[in-house]
Amino acid sequence: MNKPFSLRNAFRVEQDEQLYELSHRVIAVLSPELIDPKYRQEDVPEAGACYIVSEVLYHLWGKFHGYRPMRARTELGTHWWLQKATDQPLDEQPILDRTGEQFTLDELLEIYARGKGGGFMTKLPSRRAQVLIQRMLGQKTYNECGEEKPVTVDVAQLLHKGKVS
Repeated sequence: MNKPFSLRNAFRVEQDEQLYELSHRVIAVLSPELIDPKYRQEDVPEAGACYIVSEVLYHLWGKFHGYRPMRARTELGTHWWLQKATDQPLDEQPILDRTGEQFTLDELLEIYARGKGGGFMTKLPSRRAQVLIQRMLGQKTYNECGEEKPVTVDVAQLLHKGKVS
């Protein structure tokens, strides 16, 4: 059987601590009502959230670092991630896929190989992405019990400058 996808592979080239923390905070404020019920999986909380998670990461970080939205059809629907355009082989290209854990590594490589670049459905963050960003701007995250926890990344600064100084 294939080894499950490791989050480390989603940050192949961009070993950026602030991005890593930001991507975890996006997941921390994610809640089931923002995910279409037909895509939810109890054992993989991020399943079905690839569009809004990729959209938030794009608007807060990716567009300032040369990443673009990518998508490919899967058995479960359309999978979204961010990818930097380079001349490197596919398995060495910088890819940011925070919700890739729902697939095995072999499945992801196949998905990435079929990927097509394109924009999101809206030029500005969608309503659901705005909810996630607002939760982050409110400096709150939520644990599994629904209790609020403080956010340490300065998301307001990310929105303003595209990077944390």
